[in-house]
Amino acid sequence: MNDDHAEALALFCQRFRGLSGTAPRMLQVDAHGFDVEQGEASRERVRFEFAEPLSTPEQVRLAMIELVSAARAVS
Repeated sequence: MNDDHAEALALFCQRFRGLSGTAPRMLQVDAHGFDVEQGEASRERVRFEFAEPLSTPEQVRLAMIELVSAARAVS
């Protein structure tokens, strides 16, 4: 996720949390959501929750795709 989808992580930070989205890095993912660290000088950790608990990697992948679409729709 970090190497291939840094743009998506930055978008989540910017659109859903109003943060810079600079140098985002996913720290962990679980059934309920995922944690991202972002920022340059002072790293900030933020949590993103899934709409419902997920149990497979495929469900997580689809949830991430939905989040990207939702983030792009936020103005």
